[in-house]
Amino acid sequence: MKFFAAAAAISSLAALVAAAPAASCPEATRYGVVTVSPTTVAAGDTVTIKADFTCAVQQFNHVPTYTDYVLKVPVNNNGYELPYVLAHHEPAAGTLNEEFTVQASYLLCAALVTL
Repeated sequence: MKFFAAAAAISSLAALVAAAPAASCPEATRYGVVTVSPTTVAAGDTVTIKADFTCAVQQFNHVPTYTDYVLKVPVNNNGYELPYVLAHHEPAAGTLNEEFTVQASYLLCAALVTL
């Protein structure tokens, strides 16, 4: 009886250890995490965009072949506006992080104001 209790405890511990990496990568990170700084932008400001693909690649096996950073205006906004492409990147194999800067143009700020 004690043997079965010990075996059950060991197998439970093994399952917990195996699940630990999954707990550190929530489902929402399956395609990466993007942060923008600063969050308030005016025309002429420099914006830093960072993307972290660590969980996407290591936990979910989603390896990006390219990334497009696009600002889309909602359909129900004041008329149709084309998406504003901030950047297009083709990361090298094994790349887990990207960081780049863009200068906020007057067109970008006009799109942000209409949101």
